[in-house]
Amino acid sequence: MKGRFMELSEKALYRNHYILGPRYVPDFDSWNRTRISDSLFVTSHPDLKIERVSNESKSLLLMGYLLDPNRPAGNDRDILEGLLSEFIDFPDLVRNTAKLGGRWIIVTDDDGAMSLFHDAAGLRQVFYTDNTATGDIWCASNPFLLAELLKLSYDPDAAEFIKSSEFKYMPGGRWWPGMGTPYREIRHLLPNHSLDLGSGRTHRYWPSENLTSISVEAAAAEAAKYLKGLMEAAANRFKLTLLISSGKDSRTVLAASKTIREQLYYLSISSPQGQKDDAAIPAALLAKFGLEHHVAKAKSKPSRKFWNKYKKISPLGNASYAANAEAISPHIATGPVVVTGHVSEIAKGYYFKKVESRDDIGPEDLAGMTCMGHHEYAVNAYTEWRADLGEKRGDDLAKLCGYDFLDVFYWEQRAGNWLPMWLLEYDLVWKETVTPFNCRLLLETMLGVDEKFRSPPQYELYDRIIAHLWPELLDVDYGVKSPVGGVFSRRVKEWTHKFKFSINKLFNR
Repeated sequence: MKGRFMELSEKALYRNHYILGPRYVPDFDSWNRTRISDSLFVTSHPDLKIERVSNESKSLLLMGYLLDPNRPAGNDRDILEGLLSEFIDFPDLVRNTAKLGGRWIIVTDDDGAMSLFHDAAGLRQVFYTDNTATGDIWCASNPFLLAELLKLSYDPDAAEFIKSSEFKYMPGGRWWPGMGTPYREIRHLLPNHSLDLGSGRTHRYWPSENLTSISVEAAAAEAAKYLKGLMEAAANRFKLTLLISSGKDSRTVLAASKTIREQLYYLSISSPQGQKDDAAIPAALLAKFGLEHHVAKAKSKPSRKFWNKYKKISPLGNASYAANAEAISPHIATGPVVVTGHVSEIAKGYYFKKVESRDDIGPEDLAGMTCMGHHEYAVNAYTEWRADLGEKRGDDLAKLCGYDFLDVFYWEQRAGNWLPMWLLEYDLVWKETVTPFNCRLLLETMLGVDEKFRSPPQYELYDRIIAHLWPELLDVDYGVKSPVGGVFSRRVKEWTHKFKFSINKLFNR
């Protein structure tokens, strides 16, 4: 194992990865080592920033970076010291991080009681071992890294799911359902949950307060303030490349970048799997304002050499995603930290049109909505997730504090499972990612808007945010991707997916 890991670490294939556990991992000679306590140690890639602050009884350790929209000039240590000064108990700490953006994990030590939690969408991933199976609690950025370290094999049920048509033909990239992983001994810490590093138990800490309804105009003004502050904070910290497509998410991020627009490198991806306007519309938009546009032209498949590297990070990865990453890589020297419009989808009612009623949405329905058919593994995974909210519908509503069930489902399952792994895979080609929508207070504000303003096909809330930030951007049409094209394209992919695995099952009975 040591020889293999040494080779990969030297080539930076594990950029931004970490392993936290009862001892250091000796296989990574070039990695950093950080002692948290007598029984907790972090072995981390040199590119992953770690900061620690402490007082007489408490300490906070940060892995990753924090952004404060209200103090764009603040650095990680400034922000962390502010959190420590107001750290009374864990719920109080969580509330104080709600205003922050970034991609981070915070490990807390409150007079010997240790736990960890992460950013709003869990973009700095935490996979942890079931200590009843492994004896010790280990955490890592990647389940495959942990499995290699602990010599674990695929769970037979998970292996059967991996072989299934539902998994092979999953549209929009493969992702794992529920809180599990391909390994029975390894779990995924979902967004809105913390992990007790003593007992190994998880705790749902959000939502804890009732959803506050807000008018679309008030929400747009509030969201504009957060996004502008987060983008300015990121520009103070990093050299940025903005990934821009023909859609509303990235244009909203562009609008938030108006004051720093000359500092950004603008990049679109042109790929056989993408929307036809994803390069043409940004080119016209940026030219209107005298900003230089660049295009990464992806092939249908990655080169064999790049694909082999990509699979070492994510053996279940998607080849078309790898092809895009390979096309991006030559551009990253000009801006090694990439800005995307992701996480915004949490507020866009992605699953609203898939059901007639919010009542009685069972695990089978959730598996179908996520294009996993009614495969037993997916159904069981969503049964477990649903139990985390409460077995009865009334309990669901109480725990969700007025938040829409489907919004929370998208937040924790689609955004919380697919997106973090995608970002970790793309750390292979860029240094870090900034997703300005990844801020809990911003998401709560957007979710407080009536769904008719944030649902397909118009997504009016986004246009109103842009109007507050840079209204001239609305003069250029979005193209076929919005409002109708994106919905139609998604439906075609889902129909194709269902057809493929139905045919596969027919001929493999």
